[in-house]
Amino acid sequence: MLKKIFTLCLAVIFLSGCAETKVGIKKESKKEEMPSALFLDDFDTAEKPNKFGGDSGTWNKDPEDLTQGCIMSFDGLVRYGEKGFSLKLDYDVDSPNPAYCGYWSRLQDKNLSKYKYLVFSAKGDDIEGYTTKFMVELKNAKQKSKYIVSGINNNWQRFKIPLSEFKEITDWTSMKEFVITFDDATVTNKRGGIYIDEIYFLQ
Repeated sequence: MLKKIFTLCLAVIFLSGCAETKVGIKKESKKEEMPSALFLDDFDTAEKPNKFGGDSGTWNKDPEDLTQGCIMSFDGLVRYGEKGFSLKLDYDVDSPNPAYCGYWSRLQDKNLSKYKYLVFSAKGDDIEGYTTKFMVELKNAKQKSKYIVSGINNNWQRFKIPLSEFKEITDWTSMKEFVITFDDATVTNKRGGIYIDEIYFLQ
């Protein structure tokens, strides 16, 4: 009888341990969980080019207007995930003139016709302040379409945007550019910082 009780106890301990191990597993890279994802950039190398082999950078409506602009950097402390870097965009559209600026990344004529979603992670800088919404844009050689991302806060969130929301694009076979735009008519805070990480397209 004692032997049966001892055996039963061992079985309960073993099963409990298995459950804890299963819950506690953390994969080093989220990419392993998304085999159908086509990554544009995860910024983990903290350098160019992006994963499509394309250049990236920031832009400004009027480079001669020093009251507006966008600066990019890579941050190894504030990131989505356990390792690597994120993209930090410090923007300023607090100008007496019409102002907009942002970030661009080349898509290298990638065929995205089999993909259904644009996905990325974002958060605001709670020290510098941040906008709770901004625009993302996709372009091919002849068409471009914008979508307003809203609900940004100071915690990491993953945004999954159906490509069908980019209604002006009808041909996805040779895409040119991904763009983030901060403009004075859309942002809720005209100066601030936004972190971006893990930009990819999902089937």
